[in-house]
Amino acid sequence: MNTLIPTNCNSTNWINIRNKFLESLREAMTRHLIDEDIIDILMLLNSIPCIVTSSSCSGRIALFAANAPGDKKRGGIVAKWHKPIRVDELLQVLRGARLDNYKFVWVSAQPLILALYTCSLPIANELLRVAERLGLKYSGMKIREDAIYIMILGTERVDIPLRVDNNIFIDLDNIKEISSIVNILNTYLVLAKRKLARLKRGLAASLTLVRRECEEATLY
Repeated sequence: MNTLIPTNCNSTNWINIRNKFLESLREAMTRHLIDEDIIDILMLLNSIPCIVTSSSCSGRIALFAANAPGDKKRGGIVAKWHKPIRVDELLQVLRGARLDNYKFVWVSAQPLILALYTCSLPIANELLRVAERLGLKYSGMKIREDAIYIMILGTERVDIPLRVDNNIFIDLDNIKEISSIVNILNTYLVLAKRKLARLKRGLAASLTLVRRECEEATLY
């Protein structure tokens, strides 16, 4: 793999990459596909010419169904929420999605995911330093020939199996049981949202340094 030279921020390749992702972001926002509570951090990062964001999520609760582990063609997300849910919301989906047609059914609370590209290695290192300091320890980067890909990932995740083959682990008539599952999911989601707020503050605090690194990267 070729090593990326951290001074390619004036290259045609980088400009094309950035324009492509910015156009995708504008389209997604027009279609209301972006989590509202992550828009401000995306706008902040995209205001820096040496950064462009990619697919990101502020944290969510999702219900999955499939006929085999990893089978995305015949299964996937049945429903998703980006805020705490109520018992009746989960029950409505569980009762109406024909989940008995699937061998595997599970519900999950998933953490913050912030994906982005940068043309500057010092900026990449600074962003990961902020993430590590905030406890986003699953974050990392991949160096490519035309850009550096960064994934900032939270740790607040829980997966709860509801059905595995003929084994059913949930009673839809047991409200106490459903309430317990909902409480667990909401607890993890709230933790993920708190981590998002901390990340916003951390990135805002390092913004001056990141902008300076970008100015230096565009001098060459």
